[in-house]
Amino acid sequence: MAKKQQSVKVQLVEKEVGGQTIQQLYIAKNLIGEVTPQNKEFATHLIGGGDFTAKTLDDAVEWLLQEYNLHQ
Repeated sequence: MAKKQQSVKVQLVEKEVGGQTIQQLYIAKNLIGEVTPQNKEFATHLIGGGDFTAKTLDDAVEWLLQEYNLHQ
């Protein structure tokens, strides 16, 4: 018997920190990472370890989701 797929709420929330706008990625109510714009790139930090630099915001969010799913 196949399991019923469950939907998961994913949110990208803007937050002002030290005069700079960052994006925080939440799955359900858990913060999984942050994306900070730097020059023409995006510095990405996974809560619990791991940093990455992406060229676009979409790439940064995708990396966070992949790393989160990998370590679950």
